Amino acid sequence: RPFERMPEIAWYWRLALKPPVTWLLSRTLGPPAGLYHLERGARAAFAPQPVAEDYLRRARSALALRPGAMLANVQDLAGLPAALERMAPRTPSLAVPTVIVGGEADAVVPFDRQGRALAQTIPGARLVPLPGVGHMAPWVATDRLVAEIEALAGRLPAR
Repeated sequence: RPFERMPEIAWYWRLALKPPVTWLLSRTLGPPAGLYHLERGARAAFAPQPVAEDYLRRARSALALRPGAMLANVQDLAGLPAALERMAPRTPSLAVPTVIVGGEADAVVPFDRQGRALAQTIPGARLVPLPGVGHMAPWVATDRLVAEIEALAGRLPAR
């Protein structure tokens, strides 16, 4: 299977999707609770690497706590399992050069369960595991990602 079945969304996210609750949370408790958890979330996303210096400010992470952005994020999380289920049957028909790069230590999107499985379903996909790298590969393995993108671009037919 190209996408492993995702766990059910937590009860508090399901509750947060109810329109009156969403409105209330995104304008009252959500932003300060989010600010409180931003640093912890960054540590979890970067693990096992340390958080990049000044990441929260440079990434403008607090902007995700605006009411509209919070709502969009919750809706994305809630809709992800169904979206992946709809996409899965079509991945074997992809006919474009594909590279899948991921951290083998990624606890957010587990590489073995997601990246490897996806690569097995896309004809000719190139799988690039990054040993010891967590979820934030763009921040901690930038040079490797750039090299893989350049190599992929070199496989594309000239226009």
